[in-house]
Amino acid sequence: MKNPELEMCVFEDYVHEASAPHMLYLGRWIANGSRDTATKYDLKKRKYISRTSMEAQLALVTANMVLAAPGKTIFDPFVGTGSFTVSCAHFGAVTIGSDIDGRSIRGVEAGRNVVSNFQQYGTVNNLLDNFISDLTHTPLRMVRFLDGIVCDPPYGVREGPKVLGYRGEKEAKLVYVDGVAAHL
Repeated sequence: MKNPELEMCVFEDYVHEASAPHMLYLGRWIANGSRDTATKYDLKKRKYISRTSMEAQLALVTANMVLAAPGKTIFDPFVGTGSFTVSCAHFGAVTIGSDIDGRSIRGVEAGRNVVSNFQQYGTVNNLLDNFISDLTHTPLRMVRFLDGIVCDPPYGVREGPKVLGYRGEKEAKLVYVDGVAAHL
């Protein structure tokens, strides 16, 4: 049949070392798995990565957990090479990323940057933008427009700690603009 309304499946239950099934079950086929997706997004095949890029399988699971889907906007405040945003774009979400290190977003080689990863997978229309920002001083608006946030915060193990504008003051001072804290 072509395009059936209902697909059924037979499940065979075998006991240890049996030649015939112990029990047969008839069930409705719900969906196919998508194990091939992790292979498609494998870091070994990706155009632009760094030593801190998140493995494709974990990034896809995380995108699934944040419910990335068409019509959703997902933000990664530590975007790096875009592993999470690329995975969220796979599920149809529009993505935004920021990172304190602009070199990780721009890349060092021409044509090898976060955008090139989106181009590789044909999801460049799902990339809203990437920008350089310290998370404590983000330029994002004070309105609720994000549907989810995915990230792998830096631990300072593989990459050294860095803060934009930090000059070694002993105590941070809040900056107010028109009576409202600037970081808000």
